[in-house]
Amino acid sequence: MQVKSMCSILGLVALLGATGLYAQETAAPSVEGRLLQILRTRGVIDAAEFTELSSLEKQLRESAELEQQVSGRVEEMVAQMQDAAPKTSWKSGKGFNYATADGKYSMTLGGRVQVRATHDGIENAADKLNFAAQRVRIWAEGSIFAPEWKYRVQFDLSGDRVTAGASTSSASAAALREAYVEYASSPALNVRFGQFKTPYSRQWLTSSGSQEFVDRWVGNGQFTQNYQPGLMVHGAALGEKNDLIDYAAGVFNGNGLNVQQTSGGDDMMMVVGRVAVNPFGAVKYSESDFAGGDFKAALGLNAWTMNNTMLMADDCSIGADITVVGHGLYATSEFHRRTFADNSNDRVGFFAQAGYFVDPGVVDVGLRYARFWVDGATSGLDDTTELLGVLGYYIEQHNVKLQLDAGSVSVRNIGGAGDTDEFRIRLQAQIIF
Repeated sequence: MQVKSMCSILGLVALLGATGLYAQETAAPSVEGRLLQILRTRGVIDAAEFTELSSLEKQLRESAELEQQVSGRVEEMVAQMQDAAPKTSWKSGKGFNYATADGKYSMTLGGRVQVRATHDGIENAADKLNFAAQRVRIWAEGSIFAPEWKYRVQFDLSGDRVTAGASTSSASAAALREAYVEYASSPALNVRFGQFKTPYSRQWLTSSGSQEFVDRWVGNGQFTQNYQPGLMVHGAALGEKNDLIDYAAGVFNGNGLNVQQTSGGDDMMMVVGRVAVNPFGAVKYSESDFAGGDFKAALGLNAWTMNNTMLMADDCSIGADITVVGHGLYATSEFHRRTFADNSNDRVGFFAQAGYFVDPGVVDVGLRYARFWVDGATSGLDDTTELLGVLGYYIEQHNVKLQLDAGSVSVRNIGGAGDTDEFRIRLQAQIIF
């Protein structure tokens, strides 16, 4: 047979095979092979032509199968590489996340910017207007080696607030707020080692970025002990969701933020403990009720004690807090008493605040009353009272918001010397990314 005729027949065979006129079983000859057999049986091709065409058809089929196998393997390898590649994502308020496919390593980078304007109208004194980058925080957190091993580092680039006099001023330096590693063996037992917040006072443990008012109540710093280097165990247990009780207990240097022991051994060591009960389910450490669900409540008790070498006396504080949240309402109150061994200059304070979403999730109004005083003091600060109202506009919950609070802050010194009455207005904008 001429080459042209053979090519025409083979082309016809290939075309018929491609149309799928015959079903092909795994063990049966190919469609093209069966067509060649039919052509031979009907005398269209002779035995030699059948042998030649069958050999060519086999070569073409094997080449196609090899190409298909290679293509399939390439697709499989690409899929495996994609599955094994690190995953990246971003979530508003949670930052940029980078994680390996096996879940052993992860890192989330995020930050927060708070800018504030404050107007102080002080009786018998000149009014003051100040602007501040109140908090500029960046953090990195995640896991390493296994999901149970966690870490967190946080810097405040704005540092601590400083004041400037007529001829002198001081610079504000960036401060390390948090730096710790944690082993989370279960919801009920986690061990944290490094520098972080001492577990005392619900409002202190609630991030400054999640406050309903522009900032915490006026007496907060008199009882809480800031960030401290130390060791802590914490967790949550009982109930259907392991959230009936949450607790924390730890031992800390007691010297404050980024301060190590320099002398005296453990003279300043501070022991802190907190337990909170959530009878209707966990209450998040975040102010304002965005969920608008059924009412929940939380009751907390906390205490710390240490030998304060600077005051030459044992120093301890106890406190209780209660919080109710639901149907757009968020209300919380705390009471604290800090005492010394000689019972001099004991400090007492409390606050109560409540807020309600008049436009669910968007516009919030609230009121706070707070008071702090010193028992038995012979000089210095005696009594401070704060009465504030707040209007909050939430664009994306706490992640993007504007807050305006205003009210009076009155200070009464012993003997009446240095008393001040201040009407304060604060406007704050915040972005968490």
